[in-house]
Amino acid sequence: MGKGAAIARFLEDTQTLLQMVSLDDPQSIRPHFERSVRVKLQSVGSDLIELLCSTDRMADDMAL
Repeated sequence: MGKGAAIARFLEDTQTLLQMVSLDDPQSIRPHFERSVRVKLQSVGSDLIELLCSTDRMADDMAL
């Protein structure tokens, strides 16, 4: 799965989570984080780190 597809899937999983969670029941979140979701989260986390801008790049962007 490509990085774009993995990030899109992460966003879909997040939407699913938000629809199923209950603020009255903190345990309602547990079923969402099955192994496959945790593996995808780890993968997306690594992908996002690669996309981080350097501090120099951020400084250039803020100067615009």
